[in-house]
Amino acid sequence: MRRATATVVTLAAAALALVPVGGNAARAAFPGANGLIAFRTDRNGDAEIYSMNAGGGAQTNLTTQPGDEDLQPAWSPDGTRIAYVRKATPTAAPDLFVMDDDGTGRTRLTRTPTAEREPAWSPDGTMIVFVGRAGTGEPFRIFRVNADGTGLVQLTWGGGDRADASPAWSPDGAKILFTSNRAGGFPEVYVMNEDGSGRRRLTANAEIDANPAWSPDGTRFAVERCCANGTSDIWVLNAEGSGGVPLAGAGGEEFQPAWSPDGTMIAYTAFPVGGGNVDVYVMNADGSGQTRLTTDPALDLSPDWQPVP
Repeated sequence: MRRATATVVTLAAAALALVPVGGNAARAAFPGANGLIAFRTDRNGDAEIYSMNAGGGAQTNLTTQPGDEDLQPAWSPDGTRIAYVRKATPTAAPDLFVMDDDGTGRTRLTRTPTAEREPAWSPDGTMIVFVGRAGTGEPFRIFRVNADGTGLVQLTWGGGDRADASPAWSPDGAKILFTSNRAGGFPEVYVMNEDGSGRRRLTANAEIDANPAWSPDGTRFAVERCCANGTSDIWVLNAEGSGGVPLAGAGGEEFQPAWSPDGTMIAYTAFPVGGGNVDVYVMNADGSGQTRLTTDPALDLSPDWQPVP
């Protein structure tokens, strides 16, 4: 059995704790052709959002703001905009922004004393679901906001001081996946209606289930699962949480899955067992054909695939 490293446990737990280094928004893969892959990288000395083609070429910095931390990119369903998180200073609370696909036209959506993270779009492009706090010191919950920053609505409540994380709208707009440790123990995957009603738990095990991502047809979701066999691996489950199948991955620690818009591939983050370079990879949706796309010594994280309608 392979041994879990402290790093992978930290990264998996970060999906719930919402630490910027490891957190990644769960999201739907909106149907379409496969466009660019957006990802977060630390190669310039601070976190920036880059895009690249599906083969790893043409890596381009989209944010270029020295001193700011730009995190957790999420493509809009029409592929023209990217929602993301910006942390302006080490002590500032992260806020949500939206920019055009080339990095221009940046618009700030939130301006609060508490942290907002993990944006994910509604399938019609009119709203963004995210993780935030109702007040300073409050636990993280799921919220939604209009794409222009108006109309804030809180969607999850309860659970005491437990946290909710990683929301993702289903491609048909009817459901939202998220993770939570509200039942105690490690985080599990939940689903609720788009208005926050009808909350149900989909997974129940002694492992960390984090960063669920809908397939573009809405029949399945991918999730990172840690650490029954000693590592973090990507699994695919049916939409109701049944029929879990582990994917082969890259033979290391795999996390942060993101489906391609055509449903044939999954982008993800991985590093070798025992530690090493953290990079963006892609593989076929059955786990075959693992391909490393980034090789920079700095962290490369949080891939998301642009849909081309």
